[in-house]
Amino acid sequence: MADIDTQDLYFNPSYYFIGQFSKFVPPKSIKIGLQKTIRTPLFGSPPFLHGGDIIAEICTGGSSQLWDFSPNATDKLILSKQIPDICIMVPPPSLTGANIFLSFTYDTPSCNPTRLSQLFSWLPDGHIISKQTGLCLDVEIVDSTKNQGYDFIVSEKCENKPSQIWINEQGKIRNVALDRCMDAGGTYIHATAFKTPDGEIVTVVENISDNNWEFKLKYKNNATKVLAPAHSIQTLKWESF
Repeated sequence: MADIDTQDLYFNPSYYFIGQFSKFVPPKSIKIGLQKTIRTPLFGSPPFLHGGDIIAEICTGGSSQLWDFSPNATDKLILSKQIPDICIMVPPPSLTGANIFLSFTYDTPSCNPTRLSQLFSWLPDGHIISKQTGLCLDVEIVDSTKNQGYDFIVSEKCENKPSQIWINEQGKIRNVALDRCMDAGGTYIHATAFKTPDGEIVTVVENISDNNWEFKLKYKNNATKVLAPAHSIQTLKWESF
């Protein structure tokens, strides 16, 4: 995808991810629940941390939860206590529900003052709005347990609701609704599952990291180990029973 205003070229593997759906998920398929507990380390080799999802996690004040925001200067949310050149950014399309992730680029620095996708306005009422999409940072709840797990931070239409209100507490960015903090330690494995009209279970898995990851796929009382190579997208199918 090309941004004609900034002359930036984005490689978006999500298009290939969507392509798996059109090939393997026929019309009238039903999306089914998928409990994903894959967690990957935040900091390995430098290319590995780029592009990872931003999540809302229990507030610890750890280095992955400490951010700098300079309004009227850079308008960026920078992961200040680790790599100063890493910012949060939104995907180029103005899609609601899209995950917020760590900035990435094939050169340095990845925090680029000309990229609207990295610029935000933090309003006095607590809303954080993307200057590119006009959407607000919100929380997509994926774990119903208050004190365990994590939740994805996404772009949503701005509304007056607690999940879109954020408070800066000496670098920790706390979400009012969940009492959790913005964290750069998200997963690099994306997955979703469907049941087709023919009774097949189709699971699409995307590994956006520079590392190979092995995970265990469970269905009822059966399980198997699966390798997700670096930057791979794969579809797994089996008959439901």
